Amino acid sequence: MISAHRVINARLLEEKLPSLNYRISADYGEVEFARMQSSKTDDLFGAAMNKCAKINSKAPANGIVIGEELFRIIRPFEDKYSFIPIDESVPGVEGKYLTFRIISKDNRKTLNPFRKKSQTDRNKFI
Repeated sequence: MISAHRVINARLLEEKLPSLNYRISADYGEVEFARMQSSKTDDLFGAAMNKCAKINSKAPANGIVIGEELFRIIRPFEDKYSFIPIDESVPGVEGKYLTFRIISKDNRKTLNPFRKKSQTDRNKFI
């Protein structure tokens, strides 16, 4: 979603709709599922969900942050992503809980999922 932000907003503009901005946060831990009688979808509960919700405000616009639990697991991917520590306390989380902003090291262009054929395919027939 981070790399597709421009493509999504270009499509929204074509449709005369307002642009879309978002923040993404992720963490790792146990969750519990619950379904309300008035809903057909599951809700998730647990400490990991609470931390994820609280670190979301640390994400830059159209960016992603992760908590230290997830960082421990995905750290081996440092060759593909930069993990930038955010030196801020997380409101509502007791003690120090590290958060990291993620930036992809891959500068490839995002495919436009709204085009029926890629630009490369069109050039083959011209």
